[in-house]
Amino acid sequence: MKTHNKIFSLVFIILSVISFRPAFAYQDRNKNPLAIEHYINGILIKLIQNDNRAALAEFVLAESYDPDDPFLKTEIAECYIALGNYAQAYVKTKEALNLGLDDADTYRILALSASGLGRCDEAGKYIDKAGLLGFNEANILIVCTKISQNIEMSLKTLKKLQKKYPQNANVNSALGELYHQNKNTKKAVKYLNKSIQLAPENSNSYISLVNTYIEIERFDTAMSILNTYVQKFPWDKKVLEQYIDKLLTLNRFDSALKAINIYIKRDSLKGKAYFDLYAMKALESNEYYVALQAYLKMLEWDDTDYLSYYFAGKCYEELWCPESAAVMFRCALDLENLPDIYTDLALLWSRNDEPESLFAISQRAINEYPDSAGVWYWCGIAFRRLDYYELASHYFAQACYLQPDDIGALFSLADTRERAEYRSESIILLDSIITKLDNDSPLLLNYLGYILVDDSFNIEYGKKLIRRALDKEPKNPAYLDSYGWALFREGKTKKALKYLKNAEKFYDYDTEIQLHLGDIYYKLGKVDEARKHWWRSVQIDPDNKISWFRLKITNPE
Repeated sequence: MKTHNKIFSLVFIILSVISFRPAFAYQDRNKNPLAIEHYINGILIKLIQNDNRAALAEFVLAESYDPDDPFLKTEIAECYIALGNYAQAYVKTKEALNLGLDDADTYRILALSASGLGRCDEAGKYIDKAGLLGFNEANILIVCTKISQNIEMSLKTLKKLQKKYPQNANVNSALGELYHQNKNTKKAVKYLNKSIQLAPENSNSYISLVNTYIEIERFDTAMSILNTYVQKFPWDKKVLEQYIDKLLTLNRFDSALKAINIYIKRDSLKGKAYFDLYAMKALESNEYYVALQAYLKMLEWDDTDYLSYYFAGKCYEELWCPESAAVMFRCALDLENLPDIYTDLALLWSRNDEPESLFAISQRAINEYPDSAGVWYWCGIAFRRLDYYELASHYFAQACYLQPDDIGALFSLADTRERAEYRSESIILLDSIITKLDNDSPLLLNYLGYILVDDSFNIEYGKKLIRRALDKEPKNPAYLDSYGWALFREGKTKKALKYLKNAEKFYDYDTEIQLHLGDIYYKLGKVDEARKHWWRSVQIDPDNKISWFRLKITNPE
């Protein structure tokens, strides 16, 4: 390493000039070479990459080889301040002071550390010492008040400073930012505008002013200031990015779209990525028309973008335009042969009651992806919607074969067999899920329990299963209904009525609950009350044959 001493000396002189700190201590031949190496790495990372976390790691390693160097401790403290760890920064700077590094910069770092810990009086003492040793007190005060946890004290200090330096743009900017932080919008706007008047090139004041107007939802004003900012600082895309992100978080899609259009002029590639994010955010917020317009716009730029076709199809589907949705899904499928597009088309045809199209797309999906449990499962869901129970059972069974531990597929198979009136098969399947797979899902417990009770197959066991489900979700109307029905099957009619009334209280728009209430009231001899609930049941579900039959046989005419 000795052959590199001159190189190290030169590097340290350069770094000393750049960082305005004396690094000549490392000229000592007794310095550990590894300490020098890690120190240089830390400085370069800090200056070039602006990565304080990585720089901190290097400085800590340097300190491990040279534990008594006070300069290293202040470098570590600076990194801690940048990362918001003021307690560690304070400790390290105190160590540097105890080791004899008694200069203006050490007191500056101590002032910042104390401010970050909310010790404003102590910070003031260090600021005074830094000032006596040549540092600009106003600049230190500005930074201290920005990071201080004591907002009242910081405001008091900055107001005094503003009176002393009324034409200082940085002071006005810092005061405006602090008022914004303190939710005093009127004063924040006043001082930030003054800062811009005093220093039109002060980018921080523009950014703070934009954020202030966003906070009070004056988006047009914020947009106007942003336009001015973009004209003055056309190279700064970061502010636009922050603004777009914030608007999208607030679901302000109109303002976000304007900002994205400005951004596209500066960076078309990333601008289009923002447009994609805008569309996705709108979709997540159920703003389907907004999202659709965005996806159609993206297709104007690139008609080979299969994802834009796919999500446009999803938007059309939500907007009740099945024909347009089908066109978009088909276009997506022509570009990219993905299983999700097949299954979405299958579900679309089932919702639109088009069995021929459903048969065709399902067969094509299975031919393309014969080993995909997901394709078999979702095609099964589509067929079950159209009451093709035998065919749906076949699809679910194949999904279970491909993925034996898939609870959803097993449950769907059991549910479909029950709908097809093969309750014994359904009971066996559900029981195997609960026992063999050790599944304690309240949904499964209630489903199997209800079948056992309703069929009088094993009322006692079914009641226990429903009770377990109800213990997990005591306010679930479906489970309350099932338990009440179990009591009714046991002949405990009055007790059953209590549970059914609770179920109705939590959810009165359920055909099964209304049917059961009617049956219980009929058993209690209250025919008019029973008919009222059966009538409510058929209003909810006109295809409820049992309720229609009850109404017919109890018709007084």
